[in-house]
Order: sequence, then C-alpha cells, then structure tokens
Amino acid sequence: FDSIGDAYLTIFQCTTLEGWTRIKVIISDGYNIIVANIFFGLCVLICNYFLLNLTVAVMLDKFKLQ
Repeated sequence: FDSIGDAYLTIFQCTTLEGWTRIKVIISDGYNIIVANIFFGLCVLICNYFLLNLTVAVMLDKFKLQ
C-alpha cells in the first residue's frame, strides 16, 4: 500500500472478489504467508458481510409496506 488511494482501491478490489487472490499471493511472497492469509481472509469475510447487510437494508427499505 504505497498511498491511501492505492490502499482503498486494493481493499475495494478484495471486497468485490475480483482478482484478490493475485494480490494475496503478491503480499504472501513479500511478507509473512500466515499474516497475509489471515488479513485477506478477514478482509473478505468482514467486507462481504457488511455489503450483504447493506444490500438487505436497501431491499427492506425499498419494499417496505406503507
């Protein structure tokens, strides 16, 4: 993560699950493989859980009975 913009873009890419394994392999090669696996595992789980809850909240708000 060279800058804050690159870091946000990388986290967003991991959240969307588009090419996150390639980033994980690069980080694993450069640093500790265990730490990289834990970081990316938690990132994917927590961010996708948040996005799922956000999607459900929007759907409930949209189809709320008046």
